[in-house]
Amino acid sequence: MSIDERVIREDSPTRFIQTLQRQLVRENPSALPENGINGELNDETTEWVTRFQERKGLTVDGVAGPETLGRLRDDIIYRVGDSGKGVELLQEDLMYFTVDLAYGASGEFGTGTEQGVKDFQYFNFMVVDGVASPDVFYKIDELRETILIQEGDEGAHVRRIQEQLNEQDSVYFHYGRWRLW
Repeated sequence: MSIDERVIREDSPTRFIQTLQRQLVRENPSALPENGINGELNDETTEWVTRFQERKGLTVDGVAGPETLGRLRDDIIYRVGDSGKGVELLQEDLMYFTVDLAYGASGEFGTGTEQGVKDFQYFNFMVVDGVASPDVFYKIDELRETILIQEGDEGAHVRRIQEQLNEQDSVYFHYGRWRLW
């Protein structure tokens, strides 16, 4: 099932709720000022879902279902010169996937962030243009929710796991499982 084809409920996995909250903030950087991206489907998140539905002419029910989820990324495009909380989230996501950004999550989309987006696009077999488009955000969200990695996999998520393993003092394989020493 696509990450946009579900219904987010209070008992949904935390990472699904966080994806919804990240989408709300990307779409409207002033969203979720009290609780932020906390992985809880609370009144504030429901209120911002309702506001989004009203603005986009969707069914206004406060429920983040396929219609709402499918539209959240549609209008989001960040490129050189943009700034704000949405750009800061993009930069945090790029760094999460081990894309090096010299200025960190500054909230300013400069040439360094453009190169970071290009690197992310390249490592995920996407069109490389340096523009953070709906396709880039879909891939980021999909990868942030992905847990299963298997032999032969490539891309940003594998790089992130490799980076985390390299940060450990020692790792060994024991009875079919990787263990930290």
